[in-house]
Amino acid sequence: PEPPSTAPSRAHRNRRPATSRRKSPKWVSAPATTQEPEVLESWGRASSLQDARTAPPEVRKCIEVREDFLQEYELGSQVMPSCHRGMEILFARHKASGQKVVVKVRNKEKSFHCAKEEQSWRETTEVVLNLPAHDGIARLFEVCEDAKAYYVVMEKVLGRDLFEEQSSRGGVLQPSDVKDVLQQVLSALNALHQKGTIHKDIKMENVMFHKQNGFVKTKLIDFDTVEPYNPQEQTRAKDVLGTNQYLAQETYSGLYSPASDIFAAAVIADRKSVV
Repeated sequence: PEPPSTAPSRAHRNRRPATSRRKSPKWVSAPATTQEPEVLESWGRASSLQDARTAPPEVRKCIEVREDFLQEYELGSQVMPSCHRGMEILFARHKASGQKVVVKVRNKEKSFHCAKEEQSWRETTEVVLNLPAHDGIARLFEVCEDAKAYYVVMEKVLGRDLFEEQSSRGGVLQPSDVKDVLQQVLSALNALHQKGTIHKDIKMENVMFHKQNGFVKTKLIDFDTVEPYNPQEQTRAKDVLGTNQYLAQETYSGLYSPASDIFAAAVIADRKSVV
């Protein structure tokens, strides 16, 4: 797979129960394990596709009906297998701009068990679509639909996840790298929490790591579990979502909050500090 560039946008929601260890699929961004050198653009430098699609910050972005989606994008090979029925995750290219992205395709007839499940997915997807633009959060550029499918257009992210990166180094990361990772993860979480959302599945596999010219770059990925959070209207979740080793004790009672994400980040810190 070729490496990513700042492209267009991403999201999705088919809730999954808490899992015990390794390795829940990363729906959002595609790790580029064999990659060409590529310089990451800054978020301030908008692409032509972003210019065309990005609404003013006060306008909430929604799923768009786009019957000509397959004329706008060239879909390529599979990024990774999906464990969800009726879903494919594909490399793609926006034809007009040439930008490389990742597109998650969800077949409407096969992906959902009922209309209620589909509506829940649409609502959560739009939450992710309106996440804050932040250098440490993988972008979801747009979500479109036609009569047959939904198309979730996501940023293509350089590097590999923290678990893979640390394993490739014999379980050891340099202390300076660990410091950079934690600073960037906490900064990204702060941006999410300021927006009134919580991730609910922070773990090493959901943090992408890329080091170039001595500089560490991390991005949060996999926003399938993201939910709005309002401390004045907190309710107990019906299902425990996330990954067991990273779940705060109160989440097993269905109580999630920004503190749950911080707890998970602390687990990452603990795992990365053990040599």
